[in-house]
Amino acid sequence: MPEPDAPRKPPKRFWLYAPYVLLAVAAVGWSGWWVYGRGRIAAAETAQADQNKASKDVGAAKARGDEAEFERLRALVATTKA
Repeated sequence: MPEPDAPRKPPKRFWLYAPYVLLAVAAVGWSGWWVYGRGRIAAAETAQADQNKASKDVGAAKARGDEAEFERLRALVATTKA
């Protein structure tokens, strides 16, 4: 039987706090990944919008009969597609 005056070890609370710490780390990681993905998608949408505008300008130049502008814009669109 243990002595009543013996010092007690403090209770271990690792498993009490571990799930909450793990949840917080997972939430921060998820949020960071979401922000990164959102930035990549926004950049891709902007690039696609620029390419669409240039393609529309190519069609307008061709409709006007401006062959020099048509060729310049067509070369620009070709480089953005690559």
